[in-house]
Parts: sequence; structure tokens; C-alpha cells
Amino acid sequence: GDHAGRPFPANVSLRDCRAPFASLALRPYGRLIAASRVLRPRSSGISRLKSARIAGRIRLKGAPMSAVAVLVADGFETIECLTMVDVLRRGGVRVSLVSTMSTRDAVSSQQIEITCDCTLEEVDFDDYDYIVLPGGLPGATNLRRDERVCNLVREFATKKHVAAICAAPSILGELGLLVGRRATCFPGFDKSFPAGTFAGEKTVIVDGNIITASGMGQALPFALAVLGDIAGERAVEKVREGIQL
Repeated sequence: GDHAGRPFPANVSLRDCRAPFASLALRPYGRLIAASRVLRPRSSGISRLKSARIAGRIRLKGAPMSAVAVLVADGFETIECLTMVDVLRRGGVRVSLVSTMSTRDAVSSQQIEITCDCTLEEVDFDDYDYIVLPGGLPGATNLRRDERVCNLVREFATKKHVAAICAAPSILGELGLLVGRRATCFPGFDKSFPAGTFAGEKTVIVDGNIITASGMGQALPFALAVLGDIAGERAVEKVREGIQL
């Protein structure tokens, strides 16, 4: 369902992050203590790279839609994280905010507190096809230092799908997962990228099963790129229409 125009209640009851698809699609975020405003970019800035790996992105008719886990650590960038959740839920995609902290609570780099749907320990990642790594500092650093997260990134980059924005693509570079790829990140965080990998600033890059974006200004096209990869262009156009983009 589309929550556009309907305010979220101040306190909501969280459901289990592995609830049936229908209820997850309609479920609001966790409890938001404060909110940030998402600005509309002037252009999508999405670049698509043709690759033999796109074969793995084709969803057969009747097959269950991919589920997405957004990994959240203290110091995450608010808009990069929550725009992804908002857009995917508007598009009917099952998505969970997954705290990598010891509790479901996390604090953004802008000191905005959220309660996630579940912790990392509560999730069966066999149920998910995508992980998303928001940027922000020290959020991206905290993700990189968590070996559980690194193991998940290695697994999903090899067998499933990974999306990362701002400083977070540097995690992929440091783990050696961008060899032979094209990717972007916030300027200065490409030091771990192999030669020839960095594809420029202020953009979103789709290369097979890895999607990267350069920063907060690309949060909306980044989320739409992930939605399009999962649910197709019709879902993207429906969301764009619904948010007057």
C-alpha cells in the first residue's frame, strides 16, 4: 500500500521481520523519533552497464519477489537509509531494517533515533536476496568493522545482490569484490577501488548484481534503481507518479 499523505503514528507495534509478505508491504517504518526531509533530485543520474551477469537479475513469472535487508549501524546517514525503505515499500517490496547493534535501536549521524524491525541475530538471511549498505559516518565504518556484515557482503556479492551508497561502496572495495566492476562512491572513498573501477561522481551505477551510488543527493534514484531491479520499470513508474517525480 501507499502511505503517501498519511502520517505515521508516533508509536507503532513492530511485527516480526519475517512476517508474511502482505503485512510487511503494508507495515510502516519502525518507531521514528524524528524525521528528515527527502529532496527531489533534478535527474535520475542512473547509468546502466550491460553485463553477462544481468542474467541473474531476471525474475521468472510467478516467482516470489526478492526481499531486502537494509543493514543499520550507529552513525548511518538518515536519508540514504530511510529513502530506500520508503521507496521499496511503496513499490510493494518486502524490506526490513536490520540493526547490527546489540538492540533494535540505532542512532543516525544526524542524531536521529530509529527502532529497526529486527537485529542481525534475529534474521534468517536465506529469506533475503538483497542487502543494502547505507553510508554515513561512522555508520559505514561500523559496518566494515563488523565481521558478520563483511561475511554477508561477501556472500551476497557472490551469490545474490548488494546495493551500497556514499561511503559504503568502499566496503566492497576493501573486501576485493569490485574487481572487473564499475562502481561509484562519495569522493575520496574510492581508494580501495581497483584501477578503472570508479565511474564518476553524482551518479548511480548498476553493474550486474551490484548497485552503487555516490551520496545522499542520489538516495532517491538509488532506491528507484533497486526497485527497478527487483520489481521492474512499471513498479518504478508507479512510485514516481505517486511521489510526483
